[in-house]
Amino acid sequence: MSPTCAIQNLDQIKRVLDAKLAEVYAECDRLEKQWNGLRSAGGQREESAIQLLSFLRRPINSLALMCDKMCDQIESMDETGESNPG
Repeated sequence: MSPTCAIQNLDQIKRVLDAKLAEVYAECDRLEKQWNGLRSAGGQREESAIQLLSFLRRPINSLALMCDKMCDQIESMDETGESNPG
């Protein structure tokens, strides 16, 4: 994607980022509910917290991979707008 095309598609980039962040937020909300449920059942323990937090890996990794890809694409552009493989 050329720099001009990328800058003209910032709305699309924001929508994709918003969707990825929404996945992280939704998972956090789900985990908070489960943790609070464990509290009412007397089951809040370190191993439970570790297990719940492990569910954040997928949405966070998905967001991180997308951001890494975008950074790589931006870094590969030079001032002429051409892709710079080096």
